[in-house]
Amino acid sequence: MELIAISDIYGDIDLVKQLAERLPSNVVGQRVIVVAGDIGVSVDLTYSETVTRIFQILKGKAQHVLFVPGETDSNEMSIQLSNVTNLDKQSLVINVDGMRLGFIGLGGAPKHSVREGERFPYLWDENIEIVRQGLATSLKMNLEKAMLEHPDYLILVTHSPPYGVADYWTTITLNEMAVLQEMSEEILEVLPPEESQGKEQQQTRRRGSPKKLGSHMLREFADYYKPDIHIFGHIHKQGGTVNSRNETIFVNVSHLSSIPYKLTGRKFLTVRIGREGVSPIFGSLVRENLKFEDFLETYL
Repeated sequence: MELIAISDIYGDIDLVKQLAERLPSNVVGQRVIVVAGDIGVSVDLTYSETVTRIFQILKGKAQHVLFVPGETDSNEMSIQLSNVTNLDKQSLVINVDGMRLGFIGLGGAPKHSVREGERFPYLWDENIEIVRQGLATSLKMNLEKAMLEHPDYLILVTHSPPYGVADYWTTITLNEMAVLQEMSEEILEVLPPEESQGKEQQQTRRRGSPKKLGSHMLREFADYYKPDIHIFGHIHKQGGTVNSRNETIFVNVSHLSSIPYKLTGRKFLTVRIGREGVSPIFGSLVRENLKFEDFLETYL
């Protein structure tokens, strides 16, 4: 069976349509789509209209669409569409193409992972012991509930990464806040190695020390219970990262949106799951075979 995972959409319906067009229709019954948060924002449509439209598009391409809200989403998201399920503080076991998959989820993000003073609808402070214990207990109870149905694979879906796993962020300097600085970072991705190395060294000197913005509670939970796969987003500069440790495959799937980085965004993950194991492969909606001038106009 096939699992498609995305995150950090930020209401970009056009990119969701592009993704749907990339997914073959002949395996819809063998496909699950997972969305790891930061789904909608209000632009031309209301927030509710935006996320509903996104899920309407996705549900036409999968047997099940599962999601957790991110810190920019409502912590009371309710999508009234068949086969679209909110995994936040819930569990679900489904059968797809002969495989029994158990899912547990947690939405939102730890307060320490956003800039001080920023207000988002769904943040939690894991430095408060009662909050931390409440979240951990919820995950544990849902894990036990899922395991009662003996899934072939257990998949943890959160918006936040666990601490120390694909959660690095660097302090943004004044230069990096400028549009030209952002463009220069993205151009590094397409320069030959010998040209990009010198520019990367210049960029590094202007950056601050890296910070780990993941959740300590999620790290402790994953290390102890060892889900087969942990899917998350939230930390954009680590998007497209796959790590394996302690019997778990950790995958940062951010970000499908072109915000904040036009070129390094537009990512999606495909995971082939079978009796023999799992195989995660990242794809991109960046179009190939464009003339260079068209590439610059489209993506930079």
